[in-house]
Amino acid sequence: MLDLVDEMRRPIDGAVKGAPPVATNRGDALTAAQIPQQGWNLLAEDLPFPAAALRTAALRNNLAWMQRYVDAHGALLAPHGKTTMAPQLFDMQLRQGAWGITVATPQQLRICRRFGIQRIFMANQLVGQRDIEHINGDLSRHPEFEFYCLVDSVEGVKRLADCSGGNAANPINVLIEIGLSNGRSGCRSLREAIAVANAVNSAPLRLRGVECYEGLVVTDDPDSDLRKI
Repeated sequence: MLDLVDEMRRPIDGAVKGAPPVATNRGDALTAAQIPQQGWNLLAEDLPFPAAALRTAALRNNLAWMQRYVDAHGALLAPHGKTTMAPQLFDMQLRQGAWGITVATPQQLRICRRFGIQRIFMANQLVGQRDIEHINGDLSRHPEFEFYCLVDSVEGVKRLADCSGGNAANPINVLIEIGLSNGRSGCRSLREAIAVANAVNSAPLRLRGVECYEGLVVTDDPDSDLRKI
């Protein structure tokens, strides 16, 4: 599903985390595609420590289990790509049925786009002028690309609109971020959220829903946490 050809041609050298000395001292470049032929063994200490090992059977089981769970609950899954930043894992997740990939920053988004991911949710607010212009340019050139981000203020909506270049054919999709008192971001009241939603509807943007992060209210009292959520 993803274009991983160039990634497999990437040379492995000392700048690559986890590359063993034998890979960095070769006279000719070793590529990612050649790694399986090297016969490296983690238990034989062919690779430097610390190292994380992924068991294929367990990974595929987790992918299938998670997809069955979201399907059973009528949900759509957009795994958080910042956890691994591994395009090979993104590809496995999308093939299993993931709706899209979530990122936290524009830089992570650009990496996803480099591998051809067509639906990306940035669980954050997009505020940088150059980043907004870049994403809108990408949306204009690629109508199949869907991009989602958050807004929590009329000013933020205006910022997106002013830098959008009037891209009405394939606009940025936004979700109203709902916040908590003394929290880091998000609308603090229904009235504020409605004002932001009205601003979105008057801008070259597309309103797609609301977003909130329940982790900010989690304590050691699960019953109280559920009521707050």
